[in-house]
Amino acid sequence: MRALIVAISVTSLCGCSPSLIGANQAGGLVGNVRTGGLQPNTNDAFNLANASCQQYRKVARMSGRVSGPDGPGTLSFDCVAP
Repeated sequence: MRALIVAISVTSLCGCSPSLIGANQAGGLVGNVRTGGLQPNTNDAFNLANASCQQYRKVARMSGRVSGPDGPGTLSFDCVAP
């Protein structure tokens, strides 16, 4: 039973992917970002932010962490001219 609980816990930690919370031509937020722990996903977060900025012919620049040093958190980004 203990192994099952550990397996479910690990699976739930790894199952979250970054998601765009809000964005426009100036920038936005990416949620569910792991910067430490089992599988950091900051590259996925940057790719999501960059895809959002490319709609406006700009590139993403990560500008800060809103919450969570080691768990899922939120990163802010700016859309800037290339």
